[in-house]
Amino acid sequence: MFRCLVVVGRGNSACRIAHAASPGNQPGVSRRTADRLRCLLPLILFPIAVLGTSTGQENFPQNDNQTENPPGRVARISYLKGNVSFLRAGVNEWSAAALNFPVTTGDRIYTEKGARAELEAGSATARLAGSTDLVVTALDDRVMQFGVEQGTLRITVYQLSSGETVEVDTPNGTVTFSEPGSCRFDVDSSGDRSDISVYHGAVEIVGEGGGYILPLVREE
Repeated sequence: MFRCLVVVGRGNSACRIAHAASPGNQPGVSRRTADRLRCLLPLILFPIAVLGTSTGQENFPQNDNQTENPPGRVARISYLKGNVSFLRAGVNEWSAAALNFPVTTGDRIYTEKGARAELEAGSATARLAGSTDLVVTALDDRVMQFGVEQGTLRITVYQLSSGETVEVDTPNGTVTFSEPGSCRFDVDSSGDRSDISVYHGAVEIVGEGGGYILPLVREE
C-alpha cells in the first residue's frame, strides 16, 4: 500500500512518496509494475502539489490598508485669484493650488499678498484674503475645524445639523458656531491679536480670558 505525502511550500512545490511496504514484496505486483508505479506517481501527484500551492496563496491575509475607509467629507477649492500655494498633508513641498483641488484633514493653503481663495465644504464656505495661512485641522461628517495662523478668513455656515461642529482656531482663542451664520477672522502676523466680526448668527469664543457667547451682531 502506498502512503503519499504532498509537501507544499510558498514559492515552490514538491511531492514526496513514502512506502509502507516495498512494492516488490506486495502479493500480485511484479517488480516491473512496481517500477512503473514509481515513475508515474510523481507525475500524477505533481499537479496536486501545484494546485495546493495556488490555493494556499489565495488564503493569505490581505493588506489591511485595502480596507481603509475614504474621508467622510472632502472640501474643494472653488475659487482662485493670484498666487495661492497648497501643501498636502504628509508632503514637505508646497505646490501651486488648482481649481477644484480636493482638500481634507491636514492640508494647508497659503495666499500671497493680493491673492484670494475659496473652499467649499458641504454646507459651509471659507474665503481667504491675501497673506492668509490656513490649515484644515479636521474635516469629517461631524467636525469641520480650521486653523488660521495669520491673515483674513471669512467662514459662512449655511446649515448646522444636530451634533455637527464648525470651529476656527486662532493663536488667541477658539471660535465655535452655535448656529448658522457668517464670521470674519483677522489675525495679526505676529499672532498677538485676533479680531472677530460676527455678521449674522451666533458664535462661542473661548480664549485666555474665558468664554464668551456673541449673539446676533450686525455691521454696516
